[in-house]
Amino acid sequence: MQLVYANFDDSDLRGRTLADYLIAIDADFEIRDQDRTVYNEPKFPVVELARALIAWLEADFHADFVFESLSSDEPGLVAITRENSGWRFSSASTPEVVSAEVDQLDVQSCIRDFIDRVATDLTARGHDADTILRGRDGVSP
Repeated sequence: MQLVYANFDDSDLRGRTLADYLIAIDADFEIRDQDRTVYNEPKFPVVELARALIAWLEADFHADFVFESLSSDEPGLVAITRENSGWRFSSASTPEVVSAEVDQLDVQSCIRDFIDRVATDLTARGHDADTILRGRDGVSP
């Protein structure tokens, strides 16, 4: 399982609020299950997703994850749901495509790799990745 992206873009960033960072920074995003694409979306809010995944891992990793983005009316653009003895990745945008079942360690590894890459890209562009990804709402990075 991989959460991957390309073309990390902060060129639309105009403000300095947390919401500005979450909405304005995007990339071409894909959920990949080996050689199969479960979901892909250009100009996806990868920073917002990374922040939501951190909160999920820290709060209640055992509950299902359903991404609710500030930039979309559709909940579940990314979903990670418990099934049988493992987890499946999916998207409400492509409900007919679901990943194979993966174990908890693979889910955690996949998510941490994605978060680390987002943090690295934020830092490389001069943004305070720790505040953006882990800071309190309303705090300007």
